[in-house]
Amino acid sequence: MTDPVALFGQMDIYLLDQLLRGRIRPGMAVLDAGAGHGRNLAYFLRERYEVLALDSAPQAIAAVRHLARQLAPHLPAASFRAEAVEASSFPDHCADVVISSAVLHFARDEKHFQSMLDGSWRLLRPGGMLFCRLASTIDRAHQLAKSGLDEARRAIGMLRDDDLPGPDKLAALAWSFEADSGIPCRYVETGQSVEVRPAVKLALYRVAQEGLTNIRKHAHPERVEVRLEYLRDGVSLAVEDFTGSQDEPAPAAAIEASGGGYGLTGMRERAELLGGTLTAGPTGCGFRVVLRVPA
Repeated sequence: MTDPVALFGQMDIYLLDQLLRGRIRPGMAVLDAGAGHGRNLAYFLRERYEVLALDSAPQAIAAVRHLARQLAPHLPAASFRAEAVEASSFPDHCADVVISSAVLHFARDEKHFQSMLDGSWRLLRPGGMLFCRLASTIDRAHQLAKSGLDEARRAIGMLRDDDLPGPDKLAALAWSFEADSGIPCRYVETGQSVEVRPAVKLALYRVAQEGLTNIRKHAHPERVEVRLEYLRDGVSLAVEDFTGSQDEPAPAAAIEASGGGYGLTGMRERAELLGGTLTAGPTGCGFRVVLRVPA
């Protein structure tokens, strides 16, 4: 019989419950916002999840990096950062699961508590899970949590048990974008369809989602295309907008150049973790983002 400790390490029992319920699944990005020496991360590292970690103590992050070198040597050292959650350099919406176990009760006061909580929400993708455990002596911590209960109910532990979104959901994503924005959006799929890794499946959907979100926020194109191509050695996804004018600059390019393109940064990091590439830039009559990864 397999030793549970050998399999799951010293994982928080309530986090283990979420894992066993199928709410944390292979291919997801898991970020521990107070990693300590990595007691909650050993299983996820061993099972090749996309693991990210934060801790304000450099020695703790050094321990997590050492653990990762043993269990997941493919992950870059930059996935583990000695930073506070409220000042993290990780991009917005970079994780499907954010673990905040015994983190928030270290807040110095009410304002710090709120900034830590806001920092945790910032890292979480829409529809993701914020796993949060705390005990606090901050006078208003309970009232703060109560006031945010409606928001918490929408996001904490409510990741649906559906299959991971992937290529099969791209057409619906394009249709939804067109319906919401009023901008024509065409979805094209070419090549022989093949089964891809769960992490690649999720990356294709997330990059398409982020690319369309950037267009909705920053561009005013005449039309948009989402193109998926199955290649001999992988898969390629392009999200491109067309302004119809070669003289009109692409707003997303200006955002990236200014250092504010957190969405593009997050997409590039996701591609690199999968052994792929992401390119983004103006085309002369719009802007194009291309993800290419091994299947």
